[in-house]
Amino acid sequence: VVSVFIMSLSTVLYPTLTTDAAKGDMDRFGETLLQSTGVLSLLLIPISCITLLDAQDIVAAVYARGSFDQTAVSYTAVALACYAPMFFFSGIREVFSRAFFALQDTKTPMRNGAIGVGCNIVFSLVFVRWLGLAGIALGTTLSIAVIAGLLLRSAHTHLPSLRLRRFFTSVGKQLLAGAVLAAVLLMFRRAVSIPWPLLRFAADTAVGFLVYLLALLPLRCRELQSMMDLLRQKLRR
Repeated sequence: VVSVFIMSLSTVLYPTLTTDAAKGDMDRFGETLLQSTGVLSLLLIPISCITLLDAQDIVAAVYARGSFDQTAVSYTAVALACYAPMFFFSGIREVFSRAFFALQDTKTPMRNGAIGVGCNIVFSLVFVRWLGLAGIALGTTLSIAVIAGLLLRSAHTHLPSLRLRRFFTSVGKQLLAGAVLAAVLLMFRRAVSIPWPLLRFAADTAVGFLVYLLALLPLRCRELQSMMDLLRQKLRR
C-alpha cells in the first residue's frame, strides 16, 4: 500500500508542487495539495478498513505454509490489524512532507519527524506492557498520526489560504462511508461462508469497495465526483 499508492502519488505530485511554489501561486499550490491528499485518502480509508477486518485472511493467504503455523498467523494478523489505520496517516505525512520540500522548508518535516520518533518510543514502551506485540504496532501507528497532525498544523500556519476545513469535511464523509463498509462486510461474512482465505479476502475487497462507493454517492464527496468526471472525459475521448 505504501509503495504502490502513497509513495507513487507523492513522488509524481512533487514536481507540480515545486512548479507552483516557484511561480508563487500559493492558491493553486494549496488546491493541488488538498485535492491530491483527498484523492489519496479516498483510496486509503477503504483499504485500511478491509485490511483491519481481513487481517487474518491476508496473512493466512500470504504466509500460512510450512513452519508458519496458525499461532504465527494469529500474531502477525494482530500486528497487521494495528498497522492498518496507519495507511491514511502515512499518506498525509508523505504528501505534506513533499509540500514543505517544494517550499524549500526541510526543517518542519525533520522537526515533526523527530517528535514522531520520540512518540513512537514512548507509545511502544507504554502499550507493550498491556498489549504485547499489538502495543508496538499500535505505538507506531499513533506516532505517525502525531506526525500527520503536526504537519497539518504547520501547513495551516505557513499557508493561511489552505482550506483545511473542506479537507476535513471530505475526510469525514469518507470515514462515514468506511464505517458503512465495515458494517456491511461484517454482515456479509456472517451470511456467506467462503472456506479459502484468499477467495474470502477477494470477495470482501470487491464487496467492500462497491459498498464504499455507493455510500459516498449520496454524500457528494468532491474527490469522488472529480474522479468520476475525469473518467467520463477519458471515456468520451
